[in-house]
This record gives sequence, C-alpha cells and structure tokens, in this order.
Amino acid sequence: MPGWRNGIRGGLKIPCPPGRAGSTPAPGTTWYCNLLRVRVELPWPAPLSFASYRDFLITDIFKGFVLVGRKADNHETFAQYLTADHGNYTAAKKQFVVNQVEGKSICMVKSLTASTVLGLLKQGGLSSLSAIKIVDFADQSVAANAFVSHQCDYYTGALPQEARLLYSPEFKGAYIAEAPQEAFGPGKVGQVFYSTYAATSSWLDSNQDTAEKLTAIWYRATRYLLEDPAKATPIIASAIKVSTGGVFSPDAVHTLMTTLLTFPTIQQAKNLYFAKSSPYNFFASVNSLFSNAQQIGQVPKGTTVDQFQVEEPLFNSVLANPALMKYINAPL
Repeated sequence: MPGWRNGIRGGLKIPCPPGRAGSTPAPGTTWYCNLLRVRVELPWPAPLSFASYRDFLITDIFKGFVLVGRKADNHETFAQYLTADHGNYTAAKKQFVVNQVEGKSICMVKSLTASTVLGLLKQGGLSSLSAIKIVDFADQSVAANAFVSHQCDYYTGALPQEARLLYSPEFKGAYIAEAPQEAFGPGKVGQVFYSTYAATSSWLDSNQDTAEKLTAIWYRATRYLLEDPAKATPIIASAIKVSTGGVFSPDAVHTLMTTLLTFPTIQQAKNLYFAKSSPYNFFASVNSLFSNAQQIGQVPKGTTVDQFQVEEPLFNSVLANPALMKYINAPL
C-alpha cells in the first residue's frame, strides 16, 4: 500500500515494481509499471533535503489512521461517546480524548505518526504530545507486535498492520478500532488523510509526461477495484500477506478496502479532492497536518504547503489529454 501521507514521510517512494513503495533503488535501476518503463537515476545514498520532495498524485482517501485497542480492555469507544452525546462530535471527541487517551501509551513509529496523534489530542484540548506516552519503534510491524505483547495501551500506524490487527483471522476479533479517522480532527468529517505518490522536484520537472502516465495508470487500476473487485482482491490479499504475514480472504480484503480506503474515479476525484466546497478538500486537510508536523519539528519552519503539493495541475493535465483519458476509460 502507498506509504506516504501528504508528503511528510521521509524516504523517496518509487511507485512501480519491482520493489515496494518506500524502497531505495540503486542508481541506474530500471523499473517497470504496466506499459511504463522508468529508469531511476538518483543521488543515493546521499540524503535528499525535505525541500526537494513533491507530492504529485493522490491515490485515495485514507481512513486507516485509527486508534487500535484491545476488546478485552473494555474501554469506552468514540462511537459510544458519540451516541451518549446525541451525535455531538465536538463533545464526544473531547470526552474520548480526556477519558480514554490522555496519560495512556501508544505504540507507533513516531517520525511517521506523531503529527497525526497530535491532531487527535487537540480534539480534547491537549496541545502537546507530552499528554501521552509514546512507545517509539523504527518499524511498523515491530510497533504492532509490541502492542500485541502488551507493551502499550494502543497502536496506530500503517494500514497493513492495522488491517492485520482488526481483520485477520489470526487475532479472532481481539482488537477493535476505538477511534476512527473522524476523531483525529475537527467537525463531523474529522481529519482527512490521503495516500500520495511523491518524487523529487528535479525528477518531476524532467518527467512530466511520465508523471501524467503514472496518474493515468493509477486511475485505470482504480476501476478494477470499483468495477471488478473479484480480480483485484486476490492480488491485494497476496501483497498484504507478504508485507504483514497476515492471511486475508478476498472478502476480508474487500471489507478493508471499502472501510479504510476510498478510491474515487478520476471524474469523482476532481470534485472530491479539489473543490473548495468539498468536506474532503485535499489542501484543507494538508494544511492542518502540515501545521501539526511543523509544531513537533517534522517539517522545517518557513516552508509552506504549496511548495510541495503539485497534484492539481498535473491532474488537470491528464483530464485534458484525450489519449490518456481514452486509456483510463477503455473497457477493462
């Protein structure tokens, strides 16, 4: 699954096999993505500065940032607070955070998840990560396994691990989502998260055509998820098994793909992602996350969102390209 969240994750994603997203290819490696052939020429192992990254493709709305707890702990969930407060999201969030999260320990990869958790804490009037105990790990699977072995009260992090905890037969329903994505931000919708593809600005400047083709490939692939999930879900189940060790049936994969992720068509994405009136407006979401990330030092001060988010112009270029639109909408 895509590993970037609004462009604030370290490491460069190469969105084509062989290899998985987030891997670090050697210079000169040739990568293939369907009909697209990409040659990687990167200055590894020299580190890239944060300012060199650009998010250029939104792949989905990501609802996988949930707070995972143990069913046996009998915590009151956010849903229970919401019911008790007669649908008052603001009151329910505050009570949940103050009563169930403040002072608790959360297993996570801090560099990737801390700004997200800060958003949750702010819903309870807490302005600092010091309100909780962070149990930090370098790897998502290690963090999830630490939660399983009772080294912390909660886990939040990568979709493959949360899917494993919540849906895998391995755990027989032992873990539940105590707070959904809606609890991590203000309003009824809450904090909206996205999966994105990113590249360096220099690569993007020199490979605009390739970036447009990648966008077209993505939206054609999305149609398989929406129109022919029977073909797509076994492939996804196999990939999840490789990345997590969890065994999922195609039906279970379809459940997690429709509950923790939203995949719009390219026509739907225009209004959903970019319309200013949309409750899922991409830039409104990123501004909130960017602010939290700057507060805890994950994003350099003096930088702004529009330096890094270049999805909309490229998206519009694809919409205006008859050949790419024909490819996207051709019969599967």
